[in-house]
This record gives sequence, structure tokens and C-alpha cells, in this order.
Amino acid sequence: MPETPQTNDRTIDMTVEGNMAAASWRKFFVVESGKTNGAHLELVNMIKHIGHIEVDRSEDCDYLLVICPAVSQVGTNISEALESLPANKPVILVVMHHTFNKCQVVAESRRQVTDPNVYLTVDVLFYEKNLLNCNRNQSALLEIQIFLAGSLYQHHGMSWWKDRVRSTSGSSSE
Repeated sequence: MPETPQTNDRTIDMTVEGNMAAASWRKFFVVESGKTNGAHLELVNMIKHIGHIEVDRSEDCDYLLVICPAVSQVGTNISEALESLPANKPVILVVMHHTFNKCQVVAESRRQVTDPNVYLTVDVLFYEKNLLNCNRNQSALLEIQIFLAGSLYQHHGMSWWKDRVRSTSGSSSE
């Protein structure tokens, strides 16, 4: 059975306000706080696929997509990723955990985020240059889609994501 995106009190409080704000967001700027070997590009392409535009300067964006590889202590990695961001820009934080195990259990990183500019935090698993084909990643991508576009999932579903995963990692089943 697919995982259901988990929320905490801060996420619940921001859901209505965040979704209303996110509905008007169209332009994003990617901030990489570490090395992902390009695995984050699958996320970027998914966001572009739903009609958002990647811009070259943070001044031109509506929101920041912050890519944070978890290389040591997740809390420290998150703090370092967020400390140098432009002020007052909304953030979608993607914490990327490097593993070959698609069933890897990781603690919800959103519990370690206190920055009021972070509207959404998701955890994903990746290995080498690809996101893993797993429930955690499907849930994270769905959570981003729902946050950015409300009912977009009903229109596009996960077909783009599933096709992309099959083309990069074979047709492994869960």
C-alpha cells in the first residue's frame, strides 16, 4: 500500500495559506546545497512538466527549490542549506538521502525545520544519478504536485514519474 504523506502541526497550519500562495507560484530557482550527481534533475523536470518555469536568478523566482543532500547529520545539513538563502523567498525543501535500498527508513526531515520560509519539506531516496523507484519518492513527488497545483494529480497523475523511473532504472517492482 502506498505511503500517505505525513504532516506535523506546522505543516497543517500552513496548508491552507501555503496552498493558496503556491497556486500563484510559477517560477522557481534551484539551490543545491551539495552533490546529488544530477539525481535532483528528475525533480526539476517533474516541476517543469507541470507548467513551472526554472529561472536563472533567485531574484526572478516566485519560490526556491532547495536541494539538500543528507550527508551527515540531517539537522546540520538542513541548517547549512537554509542559512544562505535569499531572505523572504518561499522554499520547498527536498532532503535527498543517498542509498541503494528503496526500503530505507529515514526520519521525517520536516520535524527539524523551523524556518518560516519553508512551506514544504519532503524526503527522497537516490542512488548514484537517479531517484529510486519507491513509495517514499512517489509520495514526495505527489506531495510537491499537490502543494504546487492542488488537484493537478487528478489531471496528470503519476504517469510522468512512473515512465521516468522505468526509463532510468528498469522496470523493477516494489
